[in-house]
Amino acid sequence: PLILLLTLILSLISLGPLNLGLFAGGFTSSALEFILLIWFQVVFGFIYQMTGVIFALFMAGIVFGALIQRKIFKTVTFSDFLKIQALMAIFSALVALTILLFSSSPLPIYSFSNLLLFIVLLLVFTSGFLMGFQFSLSASLRKKSVMISAGESFSADLLGSAIGVLLVSVYLVPQFGLPTSGFILAGLNVMVLGTIKWKWP
Repeated sequence: PLILLLTLILSLISLGPLNLGLFAGGFTSSALEFILLIWFQVVFGFIYQMTGVIFALFMAGIVFGALIQRKIFKTVTFSDFLKIQALMAIFSALVALTILLFSSSPLPIYSFSNLLLFIVLLLVFTSGFLMGFQFSLSASLRKKSVMISAGESFSADLLGSAIGVLLVSVYLVPQFGLPTSGFILAGLNVMVLGTIKWKWP
């Protein structure tokens, strides 16, 4: 965990605004996917049968988010990128609140199992959607060649995804639980948003 934390801190310091946002986006989306997988296992107890569906929905969300971004935003600004970063923070907190809400319900889980299944799958899809949307926005804002831009974008996103899922699975969830981990992810995105606005106003 210490090495991962140091890598996270170095990334926050050294990356540029677009790459920092993609790093945080990859970190958040992969971590949320893990959190939702664990929550599904806790609630339903048959994650192995649903793993393929969950991963497929996540990837579909990424593709759909990228396509929608191209359709909606003919011209993009850095402000649009920051708005998606803020949405990442809000969505992370929403996932945490959803887990808390259903966990504290006095009703037995079978009374709303179908609703809960739909909500989990919708949250997984939305997590991928936001990541795809952000990635596509970043590509539209870059002024470098396609080869260099693609390399930087994928590197930042994959680095964040790898550190995110490792740090959350090895340290955050075992130490703090699912809802608190979601709130920590929200805080990370707020910190990244503040860093970007402070260093690149």
